[in-house]
Amino acid sequence: MLGNFKIRFLLVIVIAAMVGLIMQSGHSSKRIMEPVLHYIMYTDYDIKEVFSPYINLPGEDRIENLPVTTGNVIKMPCNFVDIERSYGWHWSQQTGRTEFCPGIYLKVTDNTLVKPILPGMVEYVQKDQADGKVCIKHEGNLVSIYGGLKEIMVDNNTRLAEGQALGKTGERFYFEVRSQDDPVNPQSIFK
Repeated sequence: MLGNFKIRFLLVIVIAAMVGLIMQSGHSSKRIMEPVLHYIMYTDYDIKEVFSPYINLPGEDRIENLPVTTGNVIKMPCNFVDIERSYGWHWSQQTGRTEFCPGIYLKVTDNTLVKPILPGMVEYVQKDQADGKVCIKHEGNLVSIYGGLKEIMVDNNTRLAEGQALGKTGERFYFEVRSQDDPVNPQSIFK
């Protein structure tokens, strides 16, 4: 019946408005609502005990850290001057609405050398004079995308080793990381 979130949310708003009106009025129903609200507000529902196994509270080691071993270390693809646009939701002046940016835009010096974050296989190369793009597939279903390349030094199906150059940038560089088709915040990888 109330499967739709919008309908349930509207119902909560209506009930909250009715309770507010009852509490402000001098009507006799206020005497009924006060003990009910007091019970709801001051009853301990053991929320902390229920959710504490799932959250990491300061000073409490409830989440076991698992050691991760890999032969490779993720590295920044290039040196950059500043982050022009970070990963996440942003307001677009051009479209007049909120848009999602699945990567980061970096301000770089012209002709900055770009290297893959990990060894991998070049999946596709899109050569364009102003905005070339390279997509590399790494181990563990990790994919990295490099855009804003004015010079591309690799071809499709090229195996890239650690530290091998894949191209040179213009003055703006786009970088995106995906894990199993979902975008990953690149800034979280390099902190």
